Amino acid sequence: MAEGATFLAQNGVETTGPEFGKAPPVAAAIILLLAVGLFLLIRSMNKHLANLPETFEREHPEPDQAVDEGTDRSAVETDQPQ
Repeated sequence: MAEGATFLAQNGVETTGPEFGKAPPVAAAIILLLAVGLFLLIRSMNKHLANLPETFEREHPEPDQAVDEGTDRSAVETDQPQ
């Protein structure tokens, strides 16, 4: 069975000659388009990263820290009764 599959896979494929192993010009165009797309993507990402703030720290983190002190809610001191 494997011999028949090998024969069918090789039927019609030329493994010698001047055109063997050469890529068509369409492949070069596709690679060029992918390179241009990658360049534009990187440029866009750099613009977006430049617009980010230097830090995401809040000016007044006290309300967030009260909740982040631990997973045990009874250990967190709050003004509200539980």
